[in-house]
Amino acid sequence: VGMRFKPALTFFSTVALVFAVPAAAQRKTSKQPVKIVDITSRELIPEVLVLPTYGSFAGVAVYPGGQAKGSDRDYLDNPFIYRPGTAFKLNRGSFVGLPLGFVFIGKYTDMWGVMLVAKGYHPVLVSEYQLDEREEVVMTPVTDIKWDEFVKKEFESLVSGSKRINNCKLWFFPEKCEIEIRFDRKERELVQSFLKQTN
Repeated sequence: VGMRFKPALTFFSTVALVFAVPAAAQRKTSKQPVKIVDITSRELIPEVLVLPTYGSFAGVAVYPGGQAKGSDRDYLDNPFIYRPGTAFKLNRGSFVGLPLGFVFIGKYTDMWGVMLVAKGYHPVLVSEYQLDEREEVVMTPVTDIKWDEFVKKEFESLVSGSKRINNCKLWFFPEKCEIEIRFDRKERELVQSFLKQTN
């Protein structure tokens, strides 16, 4: 189990010391506006594609030590277009399962960050913690030519409708990784339409 799951297991273990019952919950969803600005002009960027990235674990996990038997996945899901002043509606994950002492049986999903993409800017990967703590997120502009080249190379899997990303390094994963793309049809069309914008 990766480091991102340990806080959840700590919570489950604490609950289980008192009693063991089936548990299910949706993590708090962000709704506050987020300031995303041009690093030079400090002006708000009018449209930003938000690509949340999640990690999930299903099986049996033991705390402490992080020993686990089950399956874990990393994936992109729930993309949306964000505009200044609107609610930043972000699904942060959920858990369902049964805590038994220092053992958790069930499934846990955790949002660890989001990729912010705006036409004409270099994408920014922001962690969940940074989203909560920063007053604003800055993006660096690039030329139209560099933007088009970047989309063709780095976002090829999103444009083509692939089931997995093609560039692990962009998402700060090891070179060989398995990050799934779990968009439904409407979400795929939304992402493709945004990335295929012409000048």
